[in-house]
Amino acid sequence: MLSLDDETCIECGICADLLPQFFEVVGGRVRVRLGAPEPDPEAAAEAARDCPSGSLRA
Repeated sequence: MLSLDDETCIECGICADLLPQFFEVVGGRVRVRLGAPEPDPEAAAEAARDCPSGSLRA
C-alpha cells in the first residue's frame, strides 16, 4: 500500500508526475485521488525512491 505523509511532503509533484492515476495536485497541494486504485508495486516503489522528502511509503 502506498501512503503519503502530509506533514513532511514538500509538494514538489514528482509523485503526481510518476503516478497521475493515484496522485493529483490541487491548489498547489499533492493529494491521493479519491477512489484511486492501488498502483503497481514496482511503480509505487519507484515513486517512493524518487520522493525528495521521503514522504511516500510503499
